[in-house]
Amino acid sequence: MGNEHSIPKCSPLGCVLRDWAVLTNKRMTKKKMISFCNTAWPQYSLDSGERWPKNGSLNYNTILQLDLFCKKEEKRLEIEYVQAFMLLYQRKDIQRKCNISAQGASPQNEAISPGSDDKTEDSLSTRLSTATPPPSPLGGARAAVPPRSAPRAPTPSTSPPDPAGRLVVSPSQTCQVTPRDEGGTQPQAGRFPGIQWPIGGVYGTRQLPGVIFVRPPLSTSDLLSWKVHMPTYRDDPIKMESLFASIFALHHPTWADIQILLNVFLTSEERSVVLKQARAEAEKMRQQVPNSPVRALADVAVPAADPRWSPADRGDRDQLEHYRRCILRGLRNGVPKHRSFDKVLQVRQRPDEDPFDYLERLFKAYRQGANIDPQAPEHLPLVNASFVRQAAPDIQRKLQRLRGALGMPTLHLAELASEVFRNRDKVREKEARRRMRQQAALLADAVRQARPAPHQAPPQPGAHPQGRHPRPSNSRSRGHPNVGPHQCAYCKRQGHWKKECPSLNK
Repeated sequence: MGNEHSIPKCSPLGCVLRDWAVLTNKRMTKKKMISFCNTAWPQYSLDSGERWPKNGSLNYNTILQLDLFCKKEEKRLEIEYVQAFMLLYQRKDIQRKCNISAQGASPQNEAISPGSDDKTEDSLSTRLSTATPPPSPLGGARAAVPPRSAPRAPTPSTSPPDPAGRLVVSPSQTCQVTPRDEGGTQPQAGRFPGIQWPIGGVYGTRQLPGVIFVRPPLSTSDLLSWKVHMPTYRDDPIKMESLFASIFALHHPTWADIQILLNVFLTSEERSVVLKQARAEAEKMRQQVPNSPVRALADVAVPAADPRWSPADRGDRDQLEHYRRCILRGLRNGVPKHRSFDKVLQVRQRPDEDPFDYLERLFKAYRQGANIDPQAPEHLPLVNASFVRQAAPDIQRKLQRLRGALGMPTLHLAELASEVFRNRDKVREKEARRRMRQQAALLADAVRQARPAPHQAPPQPGAHPQGRHPRPSNSRSRGHPNVGPHQCAYCKRQGHWKKECPSLNK
């Protein structure tokens, strides 16, 4: 697995460890990050044939597939460690400081300056050539066809765009877009294989002289993948809120995009409750800062109709960001708070279950059954008590002997439980050796008792004088325990006793 000193400083993992305070939170540990990155994640079979490399990756699709895999397998403890690499992927300044570049980054993420050569211009024009997208399989509205004289917005290729929206295109260069033919028909779809059609299109904002920043759009394949792998909102509202937060951070969706997300992942009743809660949260935030130009009235902050906020305008972008924040608050408070600890009490660690898997199931039971965030600081003693009480017997005995176990971080308890879990084979071998030593001692004692003493003749039938029987060697009665039944205690000869010894009669 290696340690921190054996990891290359210029690798993604080395960069994460170097800027640990910036890319992670206080609950995470470097030891667990190294274990996940170089031991656990390379063994996962990700979609699209992706494999997680040792020492990390900055390939957007690899990070995304690993994030989806951890959410699908409910490896909630690993998700925040995956997000550290996603955050590193977005922080180009940290990458430059660590002297690394995005591995496997798509060509769209490269900046094309006005002085680029002709080959770069041709490849960029080829990548940005598009056709009108087909209707969305999820029921999304067909994008409007632009007039013949207006250039159409570029459609990204199958490679994922930069989530920070830093696709840079020189405005002085014209991107050739395939026009309609004379009959007014669209170009054939077969001419554009492998294109994922975006939901909601793309937009560009002129931020610096000579560059345009393009927002990465949502695609139907992303929506279908999330829909298949995600539990329903009522079953796991916290996980759904986490998904929406990730989408908001990576894709910066518009008002129309968010309506598509709500329609895909929520039922009509759930949507109405979430929007109602979002407006209530918007009103609370407005009362906290009444003079804020962004925190407007509830109906303005969470509009029912498209407000047509332009991402190119700074004020509209702030309104859109406030709208996303209200939606996340609505998702958090949209499910009724029914608390039942039955599911929590049913979670027991199986004999051969890894402690981290057991902790994942316990966290899930707290979220779904008790409607409690198990990672919140105020719930730490309760979760730790359940983890210790419902663990396997050997792990339970180990953790119960710890002082202050209820106040420790839950991940630290899981690491201690993992040590007991990994050392089970050693404990079993030690116990087996102890039993073998006991059996060998008993067998040796039995053989020693059955073996006659040295220089002792075997007993003859009826040869016991005066009907006396030999004393056992371990007898506690008075006498000479080292003298045989027919041996003289004085001269040590056989055939007579001490009182009949001829040596004494001389």
